[in-house]
Amino acid sequence: MKKYITVVVSLLITASLAGLGCGGSSGDSSFFFLTANGTKAWRFVSATRNGQPFDITDCLADELLVFNTDGTGFLLFGETDCNPESTLNNDFFNWAFFNDNQSISSTGHHEIGGTNEELDIVELTENRFVYTDVEMRDGVEEISTYTLEPAVMNIDPSIPFALANGHSKLWKFSSVSAGGTDIPISECQSDELVLYNADGTGHFVFGETDCDPGETVESDFFRYSISEDGGTVIGTELNSPDGDTETLTVLDLTDSIFRYSSMEPGPDGTEIELVITLVPYLE
Repeated sequence: MKKYITVVVSLLITASLAGLGCGGSSGDSSFFFLTANGTKAWRFVSATRNGQPFDITDCLADELLVFNTDGTGFLLFGETDCNPESTLNNDFFNWAFFNDNQSISSTGHHEIGGTNEELDIVELTENRFVYTDVEMRDGVEEISTYTLEPAVMNIDPSIPFALANGHSKLWKFSSVSAGGTDIPISECQSDELVLYNADGTGHFVFGETDCDPGETVESDFFRYSISEDGGTVIGTELNSPDGDTETLTVLDLTDSIFRYSSMEPGPDGTEIELVITLVPYLE
């Protein structure tokens, strides 16, 4: 949790491939089901390979597949590393519907060498997403079918709509100051985001560049709650061995800005106030 509070972020991806654009029209039911007209995170619940079920608990079960209305998306890796040889923390891509919204084209997968994928939709509703994908394993073509459900199933009514958009909302860091002095955005932190979910969970979205190569945790999930007066956000890092907890004092929260302060140890060991401003990733 400390990492997502103290890290300064700019933006994630500012350009999509030529001709790709947004995934569809906000009036399309498929577009709404997939993105909730904003950001929607999906969780893997089962899978088959060539018609035979296979166990997803080893790695896929704690990964999230996220689709945004601007035609970007990413696979958020879980605590278990499905590909230990990879140095990436997330798999960013661009996506679009085609074939009368019966298929999804996704491009730019860093995890699989920047290749393109075509997902054939078997079922897409507000609470269920099933697709097939042709994959090559050891030179043999295999057809995999994945079933997903929304990562957010139970909405916490105490969470402001402005923070999580009724389902999920991505925020990017706009500015940060320490003791009244602005802190510049570092190069390695320039593509990191924070995902707030309306069920009280969240995810620090690491960028392509690893800011902490010595860190063994592949993702930074956290759980948070809001005080009754809405003035405090308390978050606990789920992957932290000592269960680190951070308290944020809300200074401003609207649909277009989230500004908060927190107290952190300064270079001389005394506490210093950080004031951090976030703006929506989807503007």
